Amino acid sequence: MFRMLLVPLDRSPLAEQAVAPAAEIARACGAAIDLVIAQAPSSLSGLRGSASNDARWNADHRYIESKARELAAEASVPVTHAAMRGDPEAVICERANTIGADLIVMTSHGRGGLSRAWLGSVTDAVVRQAAIPVLVLHAGDGTPGPVANYAYKNILVPFDESPLAADILPAAAALARAMGASLTLLEIVAHVPMLIPADPTLPYTVMPMIPDEVATEQLVNSTMIALTATARRCHEQYGVATQAAVVASEHAAEAIIAFARRQRMDAIAMSTRGRGATRWLLGSVADKVLRSSSLPVLLRRPNSVRPQRENVDAPARAALSS
Repeated sequence: MFRMLLVPLDRSPLAEQAVAPAAEIARACGAAIDLVIAQAPSSLSGLRGSASNDARWNADHRYIESKARELAAEASVPVTHAAMRGDPEAVICERANTIGADLIVMTSHGRGGLSRAWLGSVTDAVVRQAAIPVLVLHAGDGTPGPVANYAYKNILVPFDESPLAADILPAAAALARAMGASLTLLEIVAHVPMLIPADPTLPYTVMPMIPDEVATEQLVNSTMIALTATARRCHEQYGVATQAAVVASEHAAEAIIAFARRQRMDAIAMSTRGRGATRWLLGSVADKVLRSSSLPVLLRRPNSVRPQRENVDAPARAALSS
C-alpha cells in the first residue's frame, strides 16, 4: 500500500483536480498527503524582480497553507505542505525524495497566474525524472468540488512479458488493493504475415501485409496461455484478482485505448520504457496512451533506468517471473 502521496499544485483549479482523487487513495491506504507548490525563477531582474518574487512567495505560502487546512478538514487524512523555489519538475522530484513519497498524483496540465504557466511539459518531465510512480490525471474544464468518490475498479496493465514492462506491477497492485480493484494484463501481438512467394520477373514493389489468420490465431492462443500463467502468479503474489487478455494489432497504443474503452476500464497502469520479445517499445506506446486516453494513467520508469532505486522491487520481479 502507499504511505505518502505527493500532490503538486500551482494555484490553478485544474491542478487542484488532483487533490480529491489523491485523498480517496490516501483514505483507502491510510496514507498521508503532502502538498507542494514551486516558485519558478522569475524572468524579471533588479528591484522589480525581487518585489515580484517576494509577493509571489508570500501568495504561494498563503495558498498552500490554506489548501492543506481545507484538505485535512475535508478528507480526514494527515496533510503536510511546502512552498519551494526552483523549476517545478526539479522541486517535485526533490520534495518526493525528501518526504519519502511513494506516489505522485498530478494533473496533465494547468495554469497558474499571468507570470507563469504549468504545462503538460512539467508532468512529462516529472514522469521521466521521478524515482516513484506518477498517477497522471487528465484535468477537465470545471473547478474542483469537495472530496468525492474516485473508485478505480478495473485497472488495465499493458504487458509484454519483459522485466521492464513488469516493473509497473507492484504499483498497479498497490492501487488495486487500495481501491478494491482487479487487474487486467493486456498483451498486444502483431499479426503474422502470410508468406507469398516473390516473382523475380516483376519489378520490386512494396506489397501490403496480408495477415495469416490461422497463424495469428495460434500466436494469440499461445500468448494467452503464457499471459494467463503470469496473471495467476500476479494474483498469488499481490492478492489482487488478475485476468489476461491478448489482442492482435499493428498499432499498440490504439489497441490499448480501444480495449480500455470497450471493457470499461477505469485506469491504465504501465511502465514508460520496456521492450518486448518481438517488437514494440513501451516508452513511445506509453506516451501515446497518456496523450490520447482520457483515463487516469499510472506511469513508472523501470528500475533499470533508476540506479538510486534499482533494487527496490527486485525480489517482487524475481518472484513474479519464477
